[in-house]
Amino acid sequence: MKSDFVIENIRASVGERAQGFITVDESAAGIRTRIPIILLNGAHEGPTLMIASGVHGDDLNTIPMVWRIAESIDLATLYGQVIAAPIINPLAFEAGTHLTPTDHSSPVFPGDAAGTISQRIGHHIYNKLVVQADYVIDMHGGSKNATLATLAHIDGGCKPEIFAKAQDMATAFQPQLIVVQESKPGSQPRGLAQAACRREAVGIYVGLGQMGFNEQDTVRGTAGVLNVMRHIKMLPGEPSPVTTPPHITYTELYQKTGYGGGFFPAVSAGQEVNVGDLLGTVFDVFGQPKAQIKAEVAGIVDAIRFYPVVAAGDWVASIARWESVYENRA
Repeated sequence: MKSDFVIENIRASVGERAQGFITVDESAAGIRTRIPIILLNGAHEGPTLMIASGVHGDDLNTIPMVWRIAESIDLATLYGQVIAAPIINPLAFEAGTHLTPTDHSSPVFPGDAAGTISQRIGHHIYNKLVVQADYVIDMHGGSKNATLATLAHIDGGCKPEIFAKAQDMATAFQPQLIVVQESKPGSQPRGLAQAACRREAVGIYVGLGQMGFNEQDTVRGTAGVLNVMRHIKMLPGEPSPVTTPPHITYTELYQKTGYGGGFFPAVSAGQEVNVGDLLGTVFDVFGQPKAQIKAEVAGIVDAIRFYPVVAAGDWVASIARWESVYENRA
């Protein structure tokens, strides 16, 4: 018989939803930081999926996606359990910052129980949530720094069978682009999905859209995750077929400006570019054009700068190159 789904003091009976908070370590004011969690316990036996957003405090558009996903699932037809964590870095969320203000970092995984506050947040999330999951989707969105194409990252350093399952999951999200993150020898995982893959769960990082709550991104992200859930047989029905296969790359180039001023982009996230295409123009403080930034490689713009004020050396666009390692190794 299927049992209740319990995390700390949050208990979801079979076929029911429950919500509450898990606690992590103290903030600078001595207040226990709490992370909101929604538990969905399906009526049928099955795997556990963790959906997380809010690693960065200004990745706001992913938060309504998690809410909408939790609301959209019919528990009577759900196979398994869902852990939905809409804001896993509440300190950065409250401050409206990309990084945790205290240590100027993000939660890292599997974290460190004796480390900085970001490391401690990562430790609690990993040991209380990630270790219970068979699948993990780490959701990222547009921030103060960047607007994103619809993309998925997968860990190139995990075991081949985990990599294959992660690639299938990423494809089911139906992104424009899949970026394979190759690990340097001896490097340790830091991202949520990467840490999940290293413990032989299947994790993917997905990103899309612009900063702030908006219905367009909410609908797109929700549809992608529900399609992944149909792919891994947690929801009934067949996943929507992929009409346009995503591009796959192992390499991204962050293009930078040699001049300070205001950056006016000439391209959008998700747009294809060729070498020499205009990415944008930097204007000086008198409103005069100062420099044109042109594409150094061909590929797809996976991120374009959102906050327009730039200093010399700042990045203005990221291009995922067409010359993928898949092609080079074939």
